[in-house]
Amino acid sequence: MYSRIQTDQEYIKVSENIERASINAVNQVIEQMKLKDKYASPILGGDDIMLFVPSRLAIDIYFKLDEILTKEFRNIDGKGNGISYCGSILFCKKQCL
Repeated sequence: MYSRIQTDQEYIKVSENIERASINAVNQVIEQMKLKDKYASPILGGDDIMLFVPSRLAIDIYFKLDEILTKEFRNIDGKGNGISYCGSILFCKKQCL
């Protein structure tokens, strides 16, 4: 899709749409899964999302984000062109001594 962008204004619009879609997806998941005060988002902007969430909910959160982002990114430029994305889950366990 980026190869079809011809002007700075188009690039700015797509970039803003990506950021809006990412933030919207996270906000929807937080609300739907009742995660207020149970998560941290040190990186949330553009196409970058990093969330710290309760590990018992991580897979469900990932699938919900995937569902929302798939819809949001399908027509990211408003002309029917979409983008893909990748995601991962990292589980960390604090070791008690």
